[in-house]
Amino acid sequence: MREWVLVGSIGPVGAFVASGRRSRDLWWGSTWVSECSLAVAKRLARGGPEVEVTMILPTRGRMEEVESRFQRDRYGQRINNRILARVVAPSADAVRALAEECRREANSHLAEKIEHTEERAGGSHGLVRSALDFLLDRRALDRQLDAIRNGDFVETYFAWSPWEETSRGSRSSIERADDLLTARKSARLFREPEWTRAGFRRSDLDAGRDSVFRPTPEAGPGGKRGPTPEARLHRRRLGVGPDEGLDAVGLGRRLALFGKGEPRIGALPFPPLSRVTFDPWLVAAEKTARPALDAVKEILDEAWKRREETFHIWCSPARDPERPIEESRPGYGRFRYDASFLMEGGLPALQRELEQELSRAPGAEEEIRQALDDLESLREPVAFLHGRLAVPPPYFGLLMMDGDGIGSRLKEAGRISPSSDPVDESEPVIALAEHLYRFADQAEDVVSRIGHGCAFFVGGDELAAYLPLDLALDTVRKLARLFSEGSEQHAGSDGPLTLSAGLAIGHLKDDLRATRRAATEALRDAKKGRRKAEKEAASGTAQPGWLAIRERPRSGEARHCAGPTPDLCADLDAWRDLLLADRLSLRTPRILHELGLRFRDERGHGGSRGLDLAKGRIRNQWERSGKDPAEEPADTSRETHLAECETRLVERLREAPSWEGLFRLADEIAIAGRIAKIHALREAKTGGTR
Repeated sequence: MREWVLVGSIGPVGAFVASGRRSRDLWWGSTWVSECSLAVAKRLARGGPEVEVTMILPTRGRMEEVESRFQRDRYGQRINNRILARVVAPSADAVRALAEECRREANSHLAEKIEHTEERAGGSHGLVRSALDFLLDRRALDRQLDAIRNGDFVETYFAWSPWEETSRGSRSSIERADDLLTARKSARLFREPEWTRAGFRRSDLDAGRDSVFRPTPEAGPGGKRGPTPEARLHRRRLGVGPDEGLDAVGLGRRLALFGKGEPRIGALPFPPLSRVTFDPWLVAAEKTARPALDAVKEILDEAWKRREETFHIWCSPARDPERPIEESRPGYGRFRYDASFLMEGGLPALQRELEQELSRAPGAEEEIRQALDDLESLREPVAFLHGRLAVPPPYFGLLMMDGDGIGSRLKEAGRISPSSDPVDESEPVIALAEHLYRFADQAEDVVSRIGHGCAFFVGGDELAAYLPLDLALDTVRKLARLFSEGSEQHAGSDGPLTLSAGLAIGHLKDDLRATRRAATEALRDAKKGRRKAEKEAASGTAQPGWLAIRERPRSGEARHCAGPTPDLCADLDAWRDLLLADRLSLRTPRILHELGLRFRDERGHGGSRGLDLAKGRIRNQWERSGKDPAEEPADTSRETHLAECETRLVERLREAPSWEGLFRLADEIAIAGRIAKIHALREAKTGGTR
């Protein structure tokens, strides 16, 4: 018998998650990656004939804990897609055979998951069953499920290396196995899916795969092309767009919202994206116009009790009502529904759409008329809320976080004692894994309770979440501190554990895939900036994690900024507070760009011509702002804080030797201005009532 170290990876994460167009795609995509990883880990842990396995990552305790939550449909915790184990086997062929069994387990698990989800959705409600029967190409779905079972979608890779005790400083068995795994991934072949058919509609979420919807007649109003009214109604009931094509995996993610034993349409185990985005606005409404907000909630609650599917699915005022994991979650008791209808022009657009369908939906006239009555009853309280608070700001933050150099730390900690089962928890690699698990468990709570957001993936050192924009920086700071706390024993050759973050500021109506790409690019910027700072720092100087932000406004140029997380967050908070106190103007970024264009000949070469003029213009702005010096400040602590913020701005101006530094500052001020507008809503003082 011989000992081996085996490493594995389950994916593709991008196809599961990145193709998500809606928040439910992100949520169940990340959940299914985790479930497939858990299925593989469980199969690996069972071993085989003459093969014994000691799980290192994930630990057996972690597997049991996450499986228990999955069985109760409480999906908060996830499991990372990285697997590490020690295998005792008679030969490399026995290890290879076990790895092949694990691959087949991942494939069959996903296929069975999709099949079970479709059956459960169709059995939960007659309207859903009729929609599936009308739209679904059963032959295409069955072919795709067979292809998935044969390895067409899930990518499961394993590599193994003989377990050898090595001297300190030499390459460990884990390092060799990781190198082999990287090489295996690089050598993979991409082939066309076996069940792709020429001339058939492709999936909108994965262009390499066919849609599983059968072609439907197109007969739009006035001769315009488009799906028939019956097809549109059925698509709405499944949460599918009027012209959207989905493959088997994409359809499964949409149907997963029909929970176990849940007979109604549209319940989610997480807060919808619009609910999170509008959280500051809803807080302000609770403070300043509570009777009007209560009137809106009462109408939605009554429609939900009466099970008015047309109102909640077709109209979408509450198409994704939240089914909270914990009733004690702060703030969500105020409003537990999708809030998209609160956007500018939201209600009139829904009314027009329903009125068009009224004469074209045979058998559904009564449902549609009731939905129109409910929409009409919402008009007055919603108009009052808009008059009091204006329409809700539609910008949110999509956060991606990842530990710095965790793979290297695992390799450094990978020398564990042989032939110990269960593995001693004091071993460095197990202690590091437990630290990552503790962070994952606490991070979800931080995102929910401090950030009022939704963490749709938390696995070890990786996190993805969407947040209300005004709480995003506080959440990033808290998560970065939480990751580093208690990690002294895991400090490696490059310093303590740190977490880098990428934050994309996106619009609620933008394609969620583009916003996620921006967040991924921002995380890449943060990692790159930290590595550059490490190279430039003095030897032995530990670097904090970095934060990079990319703003994607609907009009105008995109803005971005990056820096060490504590410093960048402190700067943005300072600029926000100065803007809210009228000590700084949002004209500042425009002034800087105008002056930069005037002196553009020097700007591209790091010249300083015009810099003093630009810095003087900014100083003049805040010197003219604020209260009359003769007035006694009402809040001395606030004045002290604002003075400190101005001092911080002076230092930034002094440290800007070129136009590049001033343009970075201009982008920071513009981003802080976006945050300030939303922050002002949450901090609104209690006002009048209706």
